[in-house]
Amino acid sequence: MLNPYSSIIFVVINLLLSIGFSFAESNYQEQLIRVGISTSDFKYLEYPSVRVSCSSSYDIMDLSTGKVLINAQPGSIYEIKITAGGFVISMGGKPVVSNITGTVGLSSNNGYIKLVDIRRKGIVPSYRGKIEIVKAPTNSGKLSVVNILPMDEYLKGVVPNELPPSFGLEALKAQAVAARNYAIRPREKTYTQFDICDSVMCQVYFGYGTEAPLSNQAVEETAGLVALYNGDVITALYSSSCGGFSEAYESAFSDPKTNKFPATPLPYLKAKCDIAKADDLSSETAAAAFYKSSPPSFDVNSSFYRWNRIWSRSELETVLSGNLSKLSTNRTDAMFIKPEYNPGSLFGELKNIKVVQRGKSGKVMTLQIETSNGTWQISKELLIRRLFTKVGRMLPSANIVFDITRGTSDEILSVKVNGGGFGHGVGMSQYGASYMSKQGYKFDKIIQHYYSGTAIGTVPVIMFAEDGATPIKKEFYVPDGKGYLWVNNEGIPQVKLCINGKDLVINNKSSALSKNKYNISSYLQKGKNIIIFYPPNIKDSEGLSLTMWVEIFEAQGS
Repeated sequence: MLNPYSSIIFVVINLLLSIGFSFAESNYQEQLIRVGISTSDFKYLEYPSVRVSCSSSYDIMDLSTGKVLINAQPGSIYEIKITAGGFVISMGGKPVVSNITGTVGLSSNNGYIKLVDIRRKGIVPSYRGKIEIVKAPTNSGKLSVVNILPMDEYLKGVVPNELPPSFGLEALKAQAVAARNYAIRPREKTYTQFDICDSVMCQVYFGYGTEAPLSNQAVEETAGLVALYNGDVITALYSSSCGGFSEAYESAFSDPKTNKFPATPLPYLKAKCDIAKADDLSSETAAAAFYKSSPPSFDVNSSFYRWNRIWSRSELETVLSGNLSKLSTNRTDAMFIKPEYNPGSLFGELKNIKVVQRGKSGKVMTLQIETSNGTWQISKELLIRRLFTKVGRMLPSANIVFDITRGTSDEILSVKVNGGGFGHGVGMSQYGASYMSKQGYKFDKIIQHYYSGTAIGTVPVIMFAEDGATPIKKEFYVPDGKGYLWVNNEGIPQVKLCINGKDLVINNKSSALSKNKYNISSYLQKGKNIIIFYPPNIKDSEGLSLTMWVEIFEAQGS
């Protein structure tokens, strides 16, 4: 049962300093993230070789033995490639070290490692942290490049590349929180050698050379903060523009494990209209009224807020037949085309395009293509966007309404698509965040507008009563010095922690499972805060665990 969080609750909290008890300072290890670095065109995450350098001296190591192989001079360039015998490191075409069977590591105390043959925004990228060169899991003749660095240093290379600093500080803060969430809990994890990639397939990360002062400030002033739903880190999806009406998760995505579509709903990723009084655009009439007009919206400054595409019938027949053939050659994509489309078959004359199902935002979930040679249904917003290309480019979004012009014999003459938004439209709209920021909304209100029912706080920590358990230290930013401690307790008698140097213990009078919330504002300060969580005493709590986190902004309506 949830305890009230007024000051009365602190009858169970005692300052242990008064009885001479003081917790030892724990070692703080910031969460590290492993980022896969892709080629200049972002098509590949595996290389036959890679050339590296650094503005200052740097070490090249065999991480399997810990041995420093080369103390490299500033500006020196080394090539690393993989052979049947292991990694080979060369300089000027001449091998320096051969037959390295372990992972190759690169680090510098004062500089940033550069990947000489890659370009990001037209320049050679440089990276904070360390670089590992690992064997590619799918190809014995190739390698992968992995950048390993603390989470917030990673985010400094993400935020300005996902959101221009001109979008405003509070929008940048919202982006920092959303990006931190996505790094911790991506929609799907498909890589084995790293946690996340550096392209739009995950979230854009260009390294140190693209950082900006305002976006760095946004990362620092949201340090350690994530969006939470019922005490769990959410998958914070975001896109450029939702067109004024964000979509529910299940209406846009399939399940990442089973490929079932629609996916299982996520309660914090709901369909929601920005400003206009529209509750449901799933009918043709409602969708047409919304996307053929420009109602008030947080997204109005996007150049893709409203757009259209037009094809002649013959042009669209060529486009649809070609794209159906391409999609059908991919086993995963082909699952969402029914019946199966034979790439070698004759497409026929286009007879009709019919929307079978829409989401609440009006996003097309399933549509039907009818020709003189067959009828096919295509599902999922991304496939629908890829199906209707214009000049080789897919549709900006699947928030679309079709206008079909017919001749005197009912034959199709042309097809026009009226659309709104850019991207999948689920979760936060980046243009919407910018509009809200410039209208005076703080980042917490932006996050809570796009992620329904969420609170904002620290990543929950699970502490076990077991041998070898060590304290966990977290750093986090508090804008106004207010916050709450959540404790999910399995019946552990005492909970010990330290907030900004003040040692605390919470006595649990119940042996049953409990979920309690405590006002700890008197222990917090504006700006950076430090909390140390201590493992339970194994003598009276063996086999039990507790989960704790600090909530800075409560869920709306809580």
